[in-house]
Amino acid sequence: MAEKAPAGALQASSCTFSRGGQYERIPTAARGAEDQQALQVRWDGERVRVCGTDSTCLASLEWRHVSGVWASVRARAARGFALEVALEVGRCGELDFLCFAAPMAAPVGEFLSVLQDLKADKLKEGRAPQFAMSRWAAPLYGARISANRLRVVLGWWSIIWQFLFALCFFTQLDKLVVRRERQVAEQARELWELFCGMVEDAWLHLVVDTEISFKSLSRLFGFGLPGIMGMAAWKLTVSSFDWLQLLLLFQHFLVFLGSLRAMWSVLTAFLHSVGTVHTAVHKTRKSLKKLGSNADVDRQSDKPKDQ
Repeated sequence: MAEKAPAGALQASSCTFSRGGQYERIPTAARGAEDQQALQVRWDGERVRVCGTDSTCLASLEWRHVSGVWASVRARAARGFALEVALEVGRCGELDFLCFAAPMAAPVGEFLSVLQDLKADKLKEGRAPQFAMSRWAAPLYGARISANRLRVVLGWWSIIWQFLFALCFFTQLDKLVVRRERQVAEQARELWELFCGMVEDAWLHLVVDTEISFKSLSRLFGFGLPGIMGMAAWKLTVSSFDWLQLLLLFQHFLVFLGSLRAMWSVLTAFLHSVGTVHTAVHKTRKSLKKLGSNADVDRQSDKPKDQ
């Protein structure tokens, strides 16, 4: 299938790669410059190359050495869309990794089609690992550590640390839930008591102001019920004690919301820990299955030699 892959080229805006532990970055061409077509990514059925101004090959990578492919489309403000591609290299590759960005155009679709045809089994979800394809990882590649092995090791370290954190969280989960539940109950009780006290005080003010008398009857027929209620509400709001109670109620309400948020953070941390454990189990099962399949392939390849 590699021999039938069509050749093509696309304009690239930037490119980074590592060769033998030496990190190199080709800067983005300036807007409006005459050498906008200087940086090109060319490919055929055997390899992908990054070429410069005079068609000199700056970096070359064979498809058979690619162990992982990440491709994503990003929107750039006032510039349009751009394709970002990261190629990870396994063992015995000319490069350690190759990353480039290219503005959206017709050749971009052709390149994605070639990736799907040649490396469909190497396509990865999400974004490319930032550390494994950065300047900081170049010294590790100089020590003959492949990008694929570094990514796998870093992934396992991350899973192990998250799994250990999840175990520590599960051991303290009952204490955290009981403490948060007690805080929420206390804040809810204090908020309810303060609210009931304010309602009782407001009701007493309204009853005293609307006490049945000749004056209140004249107000009722003169201003009407809305006028009496409005005057009572005004007398209630001009009282400094009632304003202090209202501010205190608002403070208790904010504290209660904080307690609810703390309880919700405990629940989200529990769900995240459960997801971490599930991911660790799934990754371990996948790795064991891969090791088993590799062992079967090795046994089948050794059978003719024994015979």
